[in-house]
Amino acid sequence: MAGQSESELNAGSEANQIEIGELSPEIKNIIAARQEWLDLTTHFEKRGDVYLNIDKTFQQEFKELIDKLGHPPSAHIRLFRTQDNNVPTIVHDSRLKRALFIYPLHLLGGHAEVHSSHPGAPGSISKELCVGSFVAFQDQVVIDGVLDFLLVGVPK
Repeated sequence: MAGQSESELNAGSEANQIEIGELSPEIKNIIAARQEWLDLTTHFEKRGDVYLNIDKTFQQEFKELIDKLGHPPSAHIRLFRTQDNNVPTIVHDSRLKRALFIYPLHLLGGHAEVHSSHPGAPGSISKELCVGSFVAFQDQVVIDGVLDFLLVGVPK
């Protein structure tokens, strides 16, 4: 992706490299137009360290965004929310057979960071997450902050 420094592009261990980038202004505007819906939605169920949106209306609300992101029809798309429990949240693919993408949609605590491994671990980098950015990774990342995000899994 354009605009990435080599350290951001190749952050983390060999097994868990992450890529951090920015979405187009058009896509950022689509996300901005859905902030009220994100404020009002409450249909989340605890799944591991995150909360999964169990009301599938997000697929209708974000259809234009999902289409513009350009992932293949086989992509697995879910809406998640992290909670403020003072413990960073691990986001991973339990099957390890997909390339994963996080798209922050709504920052609930004002500030969030993504880490290539546990914060403070040797070789781990951290980067601030912003609405309109994305994180691509293979294995896992650690999120520190409260936010709503799309998690897209694309079969390898």
